[in-house]
Amino acid sequence: MKSVKDIEETRREYHSDGMLNSVHHASLLVPELPNCKTSISFLNHFLVKRGYRHIACRVTSLDREGNRLVTRLHEVREPKVYTIDLSQNIEADAHSHIVEFFSAENIFIPFPAVVINHQGETFFNMVHAYNRVLNDVFEDDAINVNLVAEASLDVEINEQTDTFILFNAGQQAVKGTIEIELATPNFVKQKALHLSVPRFGHKLIKLGDYTTQNVAGGVLKIRPPKQFMFYGRMFSGRLTNDGSFSANHSFYDSSTVEEYWDNGNASSRLYPFDADAKNIVRIYPIMSPSELEFSIEYMGLDGTTLGCSRIGLLKSPSNQFIDICVNDTLLDAGLSIQNIGAFHLTAHPVSGNTPTRVNHQLVYSKGGLDCSLNVSLVSPNLFKPKSKKGFSWGQIPLSSQMDSVLHILMQVPQPKPVGVTVTLYSGSGEVCKETKTLVGGQCLTLRSPELINMFGASFNSKVPGDHWFTVNCECPSLSAYTVAVNRLSGHATGEHSF
Repeated sequence: MKSVKDIEETRREYHSDGMLNSVHHASLLVPELPNCKTSISFLNHFLVKRGYRHIACRVTSLDREGNRLVTRLHEVREPKVYTIDLSQNIEADAHSHIVEFFSAENIFIPFPAVVINHQGETFFNMVHAYNRVLNDVFEDDAINVNLVAEASLDVEINEQTDTFILFNAGQQAVKGTIEIELATPNFVKQKALHLSVPRFGHKLIKLGDYTTQNVAGGVLKIRPPKQFMFYGRMFSGRLTNDGSFSANHSFYDSSTVEEYWDNGNASSRLYPFDADAKNIVRIYPIMSPSELEFSIEYMGLDGTTLGCSRIGLLKSPSNQFIDICVNDTLLDAGLSIQNIGAFHLTAHPVSGNTPTRVNHQLVYSKGGLDCSLNVSLVSPNLFKPKSKKGFSWGQIPLSSQMDSVLHILMQVPQPKPVGVTVTLYSGSGEVCKETKTLVGGQCLTLRSPELINMFGASFNSKVPGDHWFTVNCECPSLSAYTVAVNRLSGHATGEHSF
């Protein structure tokens, strides 16, 4: 784990000298999973955002032993969406894929803005790139200097649903032990499992295989064995008996690391409120040792504050966690669901300075498997370049079987109206461009019927990942979220923008 302050120092160095410690290679690993098709999708942001024209994407498909089956090169030169169907990439069955990007110019961030898609008959799951082989030993020095457990994992175990974690090996085979701890206010369970995973392989671990007890929530921590030259987020989520799943990536357990800002300024963030879903916030005690007071402001459709609720005090580390349905808290505050467009989550330290990482889950539920997004609050202490403008982009999965939504937000405070340009892209290039007006605290919501109409002839009902967006404006405090729900099952997926 690289400290936030070290990340901030790297950002400052790049803005003062773009040629310093340049990055020209980015990668990710993609697992093949049972009963679904696997693909990756990305907008050529290298060109759209930075104007880079010399990008290559190399995909290497591997068997279960980590042997290469085939490698294909894809030239990335056009301002469009690139969707690569990995399940159809080779004739033989692949177990996993290495995806690499190469650039002649400095791409600054070694993690590519790529979405991994898994599609089954009753579900569609998307997650941004979450693990990778490191570029060089100096990056290994920086990334793996502090080894901590992985957390931010939602737990549900019963007759219909299980919780899984996916362990990935890097460029070396792994023989070791993975330690699992599940803590609730009532019990603590620990398990150590032996791993023997070939290079570039993965192992699916179902927690229900190790307990007969039903579990609804808890603080789950996973400590994998150390890997050289590998950055290994976990892929984890909930799995039904028919093989459907909804999953996202894990996050650091910082409860054993003391890293704080130099003051007690609150950290906060604005999130979309969807009146057609249950809007849930889950906060696990994985921050640097602290006590944090959490509250929510309810923002009207015009961005004004309509009310506020205290949602709890959280001590980290502990066995306690916060699991709040925002719909219920705003009703308790005497507000109408139909009048809320967004909510503003804030964490205040009870004493001392604020932890640099305040992480949590943003959850949207439509009756099936929840969409649970791993997100972090934003500190006013973060480095803000004077010349920085707002630019975000991401995937909007669209198909005839899904209800999809794109939320675009202007963070608080931003009292004056700002013009925001929304541009849609498909596999054929730019589709349309519209300018909207937003103020701080406001959320612009576009739903699938309108989005499909905007894509027009470029709408591809068979390839959900072939639809991407960009949003940009003069103000840097811009963000976006997408959520898609299968109409048949109610299973949901989603992501935050890049």
